[in-house]
Amino acid sequence: MDYFIDESGNTGDLARSESLFSFAEQPLFSLAAIGVDDASALETAIEELKARYRIRLSELKASALYHRPEFIYELVKDLCAQRRPYFVEVVDKKYFLATHITSRQLLPPVPGVAETAMFHWVKNVVADYLYEQAPDDVYIKFVAACERPSDRALRAQLDSLIRFAQPVMSREEPAVAVYEGANAVLAEYQEAVDEGKEQAYLGFLPIPDESLRGKPIWILPNLSAFTNIYARINRYERGKMSTVRLIHDEQAHFEHILQGSKEFTEALRERAKECFTPHSDFVFRETAALSFARSQDTISLQLADVLAGFCMRFVKDFFLSPKQLSRDAREVYRLLLRFSDPARGVGLNYVTSSRRAAALNLLGLG
Repeated sequence: MDYFIDESGNTGDLARSESLFSFAEQPLFSLAAIGVDDASALETAIEELKARYRIRLSELKASALYHRPEFIYELVKDLCAQRRPYFVEVVDKKYFLATHITSRQLLPPVPGVAETAMFHWVKNVVADYLYEQAPDDVYIKFVAACERPSDRALRAQLDSLIRFAQPVMSREEPAVAVYEGANAVLAEYQEAVDEGKEQAYLGFLPIPDESLRGKPIWILPNLSAFTNIYARINRYERGKMSTVRLIHDEQAHFEHILQGSKEFTEALRERAKECFTPHSDFVFRETAALSFARSQDTISLQLADVLAGFCMRFVKDFFLSPKQLSRDAREVYRLLLRFSDPARGVGLNYVTSSRRAAALNLLGLG
């Protein structure tokens, strides 16, 4: 089985000041993978659908087809009828920042101690609370600390969390976790400073990757989405990955980072069992090959682009202008939900607040 992977939405570093102001235009990022065991049969089926619906595009792109949901519905119906596995990650960028604040600072993992379902739930509650209630200043200060890490920037960022949570602790329980977590980080950081550790502030911020020019890149949503899809495929394939190939749309600036992250994930092995990931398997006993290709040359990559782009735009419209969603678009989404199987790792996965994820899942009952 070959898995073709493509994204939709800006893939850049979220820890940049300018990125915060672009969330209104592109609040989501989506990555999709489609399993294909007979590329020629898939291409024949798509060409027949293009002829039937008079689609004359030389390359299928979600941006050009989103307003042709009847055609996308036929693509997805064929995908499901042929039992081709699909894996989609829809990432809310603001929520993604909230999870980094939560997991890196407020409720970090304890080395050597496995994460329980309860601890995972608590982290989700805190991330949800930050997403729904924290003012923009909390995110601005966090991004500033990543952009220009320093003693002053980290202290200012932690102080923004404390000032946000302290006034409402008596009536909002998650605020207690934010307040106490930020103070605990501040105390631990001060201890490291007192011990003379240089650049101790870096230990309390996300671990950056390096661009091709050697510049730090702090928070890439496509990196996390890619590794999670890889682990979901590992679950679906029951660990038999040696004959699996991953073909990703070419990524001029990020290919080396994706390859490095894949290798790092594979090397986790038994340590991966410490994480609570019920719908993916990060314990790799065998590994898949990763290569990159041009989407204009590969119909399977184009299908992944259409799937990623449709999901990203549908979720955005669902929350911003639900009345404008067509009946056909809703049917496409319901079909994708119907053939999702979290137990096997297949289908749609949301990196967003629990409230929003529940609203999206309710569409499957409509």
